[in-house]
Amino acid sequence: MTGNIPKPKEGEVLIQVVFAGVNFADVVMWRGFYKPAPKPPFIPGFEVSGTVSAVGENVKNFKRGDRILAFTRFGGYTNYLVVPEIQVRIIPPVINLESAAGFPAVYSTAWIALKEVARARAGETVLMHAIAGGLGIAVLQIAKHLELTVIGTASTD
Repeated sequence: MTGNIPKPKEGEVLIQVVFAGVNFADVVMWRGFYKPAPKPPFIPGFEVSGTVSAVGENVKNFKRGDRILAFTRFGGYTNYLVVPEIQVRIIPPVINLESAAGFPAVYSTAWIALKEVARARAGETVLMHAIAGGLGIAVLQIAKHLELTVIGTASTD
């Protein structure tokens, strides 16, 4: 990003972006098939990792220098990004910034699908098509954490 660095407003966090995830929604957007995308020109990017550069008033959970990941909706492919505090999470020390950039979209989708939509409970069985893809791997990991039995399909051995 060239030019001015944005300033966070109340309840917002300014992120210095280090890595941005690339996922299926981004690819669909680039090809012009993602209806919710803004009209060009716009900055794509649904998920990022980096450090907190500044916080707006009443932000209580983050401070300058924190290593974070964020779900951005759009705008992640930039150097500095402002998002609402609710879209930001601290990265545990065992996860590097590069890996963390790929978490928000797929792991949120997997969690919502298993916990909120399917209301999966320990001991139940989950069938996951395309288990070898990004979302499939996230479903597998979360399902195992939730003590679910997982059956997966893939197009090749």
